[in-house]
Amino acid sequence: MVSVICLAIITRRPVIAANAFAFAWLIVIIVNPTDPFTIGCQLSFLSVFMLIWAAGRWFAPRPLTPSEELLRETRTALENGLRSVGRKLGVAFGISLLLVIANAPLLLSWQNIVSPIAIVIGPPMILLTSIALIAGFFLLLLSPFSTLLAWPFARITEWALLGSGFIVESADRIPGAYVYAPAPPMWWLIGFYILLGACVLASTAWTRRLHIGVAGWVFLGLVFTAIPRRSEECTFTFLAVGHGGCVVIQTPDNRVILYDAGTTAGPDIARRIIAPFLWHKGISRIDEIFLSHADLDHFNGVPELAKRFAVGQVTITPSFSDKSTLGVELALDELKSRNIPIRVAALGNKYSAGELIFEVLHPPLIGPEGNENTRSMVVLTRYREATVLLTGDIEGEGQEMLRSIAIERIDVMMAPHHGAKSANMVRKSNNGDKLPSTMANWARPKMVISSQKSGSIDHLKAAYAPVMATIWDTHTCGAIEVRWDRNHLVATAFRTGERSVVK
Repeated sequence: MVSVICLAIITRRPVIAANAFAFAWLIVIIVNPTDPFTIGCQLSFLSVFMLIWAAGRWFAPRPLTPSEELLRETRTALENGLRSVGRKLGVAFGISLLLVIANAPLLLSWQNIVSPIAIVIGPPMILLTSIALIAGFFLLLLSPFSTLLAWPFARITEWALLGSGFIVESADRIPGAYVYAPAPPMWWLIGFYILLGACVLASTAWTRRLHIGVAGWVFLGLVFTAIPRRSEECTFTFLAVGHGGCVVIQTPDNRVILYDAGTTAGPDIARRIIAPFLWHKGISRIDEIFLSHADLDHFNGVPELAKRFAVGQVTITPSFSDKSTLGVELALDELKSRNIPIRVAALGNKYSAGELIFEVLHPPLIGPEGNENTRSMVVLTRYREATVLLTGDIEGEGQEMLRSIAIERIDVMMAPHHGAKSANMVRKSNNGDKLPSTMANWARPKMVISSQKSGSIDHLKAAYAPVMATIWDTHTCGAIEVRWDRNHLVATAFRTGERSVVK
């Protein structure tokens, strides 16, 4: 747009902002056709549109009337100067408010966050970053020739950036500075920007009606998102988080329960996969999180989830808090700082969420000896005639204790320890014939789901083939949804589109 305007000035042609704006769109599409579908491009063009047409229309200085000019002459220079500064600050914060309102739905749609504090910190941030950019330019220009001449600009750049960081970090600690929320539906988003564009471009006679229309549309969106979504279905979604685990359980009465929330890829998994999935489902509250054990790949996403969602409580094993690692300390400290209740569950405990029943099969209050895997929390869930067994990383002595409990045939079972051979071994008889794995022979699952990063699942197929179990893994299938729907238990794979009727 700057190039078009400069060319128009050189050739003495009139500058039409709409043409320059459209030309910029064309250039972006030619250079990178996918760029208009990214958040950066959309926010940039939206902000420029609001600055040129909305801010130019609503905040442009107007000439003083004769009476205002007369009043101005009666005031002192200091008073006029203060009034001028006040007007400029008002315009700056007004434009900041305008940009936040315009960008908020788009940010919600892409990143599920709204930052009201941006209205306040916007103008000082623009000032400091502008100083840093200008000083940084002179720093780059002068540093090859003279360190002495470049030194003042280096310090100015440093101070401006430090000031920007201080403002952001201070604002981040203010309650309500930012809010995480589900994305608005696409129909509402399109309607909002059509009305916003009409407000900016329509004649003054329509301004009042369009403002009322925008306010009504926002109210409609808030009402729509506030209506609880009820269903007769109970779903278990095994998210594809790599080598880790996260099962999202949704009950017909709108309760949301998680079993584990972590991965070896790091805590960022909560921001990249778990939170977007929950927001996509219109979920803003997690009623409970069950943590199978104190290995990072099963709980390191919890602190980030606690920042983004209201969490009712977290249930842990008796030995979870005994593991003296930094990850455990950070997770527990985050939960305590947010006053999230922590409950300890052990063998024999039963909980309910409407018709959904949770029965803890392992571990006991004390033991067994060994690493955390042996003390993984194993939960048997029942909904009507369907059963789903969540096993964590159970193996070794813990698995032997678990198998001493008699259970009915399981419909869907999480493969212990991400499908590892050590937890899903195939036995052989004296004559060399393959026998069902110890877990397969005990649970006799109809379907086994392995939450894993990559690798062959041939050993799982061999282990559970004698009980004729269907084997799916999240690396191949993506997220796997198990849904009790109209007296049938159906599994669906997100990536491959496969569908299997389990029961």
